[in-house]
Amino acid sequence: MSTVTSSHECHCGRPAVIYLGSKSCSCRKWQLSGIPCKHACCAIYHQKQDPKDYVADCYSVDTYRRVYKPAILPMSHEGMWSESCIIPPIPPNFGRRAGRPAKARRRESDEPTLKNKKKSKRKQVQKIKRHQTTVHCRTCGEPGHNTAKCPEKSSTCNAGATINMEGTSVRAGKRKAPTNAVNRIERDRDTSTGTQGANILRNL
Repeated sequence: MSTVTSSHECHCGRPAVIYLGSKSCSCRKWQLSGIPCKHACCAIYHQKQDPKDYVADCYSVDTYRRVYKPAILPMSHEGMWSESCIIPPIPPNFGRRAGRPAKARRRESDEPTLKNKKKSKRKQVQKIKRHQTTVHCRTCGEPGHNTAKCPEKSSTCNAGATINMEGTSVRAGKRKAPTNAVNRIERDRDTSTGTQGANILRNL
């Protein structure tokens, strides 16, 4: 076994100084866990010793058996407990605040917020964009666009409009003219008919 003052230096990654006698290393992993670190194992193997001899006693089988040697008795029922003189704790008084209760949770200081001046002056939460999500179209099933921006849908609509203009048999509902436009056309027609009749009478 090495003495307390004898030290070893290991250059495995960051350099570290190991004291096998005091079971310590400059990286402090050995002191925190009780198990030799990689630097300590290098020094122990250099001394041709077994690292198990340097493990803390709390990990040994003898310590485990010594801890669980006394019998752990079961706990008695609540009705058999002795009464205490201590006053039982009472819940605090609940006082309702004035105004409508808040529904939104309290935001942290590092959470994104956004002021919307059109709706209200208070701060409104800004939704964080979802990354690594791909939108798929319901019409063609291709990724990268939705049904509203589907190129196949727009090409189908353009083809239908061309067919209607050519006069082929396409069942499509005829658009009715607005009522105001129909009334205006009939009024102009009556006016023109009355003017032509007056001119004919004047010529006679």
